[in-house]
Amino acid sequence: MQVKFISQSEQAGGYWLIQCKLADAKQLPIGTELLINENRAVLFSQNALQASFLSLQPAKTEFLTQKMPTDPHPWRFLPLEASLLTPKQPIILFASDLDMASAFYTVSQLKEKQSFIVILHATENFPFVVKPARYMLNNFPAEGIGACPLLEDWKQLNRLCSSQGLPGCFDGDLAELKKHWQPPKGLTTWDLTRSNNEPT
Repeated sequence: MQVKFISQSEQAGGYWLIQCKLADAKQLPIGTELLINENRAVLFSQNALQASFLSLQPAKTEFLTQKMPTDPHPWRFLPLEASLLTPKQPIILFASDLDMASAFYTVSQLKEKQSFIVILHATENFPFVVKPARYMLNNFPAEGIGACPLLEDWKQLNRLCSSQGLPGCFDGDLAELKKHWQPPKGLTTWDLTRSNNEPT
């Protein structure tokens, strides 16, 4: 993949959003990554030839070409195909740390066709300011009353988990959450975290 650096901006929680120009307007798959100065940068958004990647480090130098990781993300094969959607029921997305970018990308591309329940986890911090949730999520642990403002603006149910016990978040990671919260039965689940498995 050939990309050209445009700009970058620091986000909340020490994250960076790196804007790039693509050589091809073809829609990128969920989980597309770059290695920028040996740091992961995960696809956050795309609009034709412009794409944004979320990273924990800024790009130290402008770049023209970046290599993909040698261990491909298991979600790279997954294009945003209608056959994977369940328009009458929400799809549950789980994502942790940098892979939160994949959740944002998925929702931004599909929100006109598909609703989601998005569960995000941060080991340290989130790349946004946590706000009180406007939408109810049945049976979610009581302390989990915070949400991501952007997902709320998109009218998508979402809740947050924090390994640091941040206010408004479930105290623990996604594995711990699953011991305390059972998603509604019959819903499709996509775990977008890089180390985890394919969709169930």
